[in-house]
Amino acid sequence: MLASRDDEPDGSGTKRLVYTLGVHSTSGAGTAPFDQACERAARLAVAEHNADPGRAYDLAVRVARDRGDAGSAREVARSLTADRDVVAVLGPVTEIAMRTAANVYGEAGLTHVSSTTGQQDFFLTSPKSSFQSGAPHSALGTWIALHALVTKRLGRIGVLIDRSGGTTVQDQGTLLIRQWRDTLGAEAVPRVVAEETDDAPAAVRSLLAAGVEAFAYFGPPDATVRAARELATAGFDGPRWMQHQLYGSAFPQRAGAAGEGWYVVTAAVDAEALRTERAKAFTKARRDLHGSAPGPYAAEAYDTVRMLLSEFARTVPARGGRRPARAALGARMAKATYTGLSRTYAFGDFHEYKSDNQGWLASTFVHQVHDGRFVQRGSLGDLRRATET
Repeated sequence: MLASRDDEPDGSGTKRLVYTLGVHSTSGAGTAPFDQACERAARLAVAEHNADPGRAYDLAVRVARDRGDAGSAREVARSLTADRDVVAVLGPVTEIAMRTAANVYGEAGLTHVSSTTGQQDFFLTSPKSSFQSGAPHSALGTWIALHALVTKRLGRIGVLIDRSGGTTVQDQGTLLIRQWRDTLGAEAVPRVVAEETDDAPAAVRSLLAAGVEAFAYFGPPDATVRAARELATAGFDGPRWMQHQLYGSAFPQRAGAAGEGWYVVTAAVDAEALRTERAKAFTKARRDLHGSAPGPYAAEAYDTVRMLLSEFARTVPARGGRRPARAALGARMAKATYTGLSRTYAFGDFHEYKSDNQGWLASTFVHQVHDGRFVQRGSLGDLRRATET
């Protein structure tokens, strides 16, 4: 039976049913921004639902964390799917977990949406239940080129692909090189660093010797910090970009003065920098509930939960006591459109985040390291309009 709790009656003398929103997260320092954003987004959206006096049911949150590996991700997914009170899941938050857990969620018909992953290799094993509201990783590498174009910084770029950063950064770096050369008609000088080597400093110096005027480093956090220090020591002051997954990381603090001025181009928005009434209300609600402003990935996680809960509400039987069919939510999500805080959400044929070119311009944001923190400089659309003006 569905869980119920000792809560106020719904007006007819019957206690409200309670449905549970699962949050599939990952423990570990490296995933802390994703983990916190997803859990707090779920709790805020659920609190808002439960504050509505006219609600037909209550919601609860159940958080389960894997350990960053395939085995524990599978265990978490099995645990959440076995709980019949769980009607939808936010997450997983990492690529390994998404790839592994999607199969489990798919077999159980339990709809889940990841707002923080961007590799699209889950669809074959879960074509009906798994969704991504986060932008594809591959697309974000190419938008560095557009940032350079709209800000008129199309000099000779050095692109260093550190293979220890995994397939995501390798794909991004390759796409940036292609865009820089073929689309923008500018010169790109690539370098590749093999896994488990200490060749990155030499590669940076090689690019400097080649006379590059701009620099992009696609690699893990430690290596990016070291590259920033190498460039600073050499007095390099051209535009510098890091891979988008470092937004929200400790890069500004760890790199110190060497990190000042570095850019990251990402679909993640700083909700506090938005000026719409909805964004202001979201920021205030986050402060009221958690005592702090929303951080990186918070807006996207919140939008995703709101979209999930909105579509779930349409699957709840009009007459209480019957459990909603799990498959019904996935069918609705595949066709749904939701206007969020900074962008509109819809899904493509493979349940990936879908947008047109104008949508990408409006919902891809440039952040720059300034005074030891990431500062949002605007969307690509904002920057293009400013340049044209």
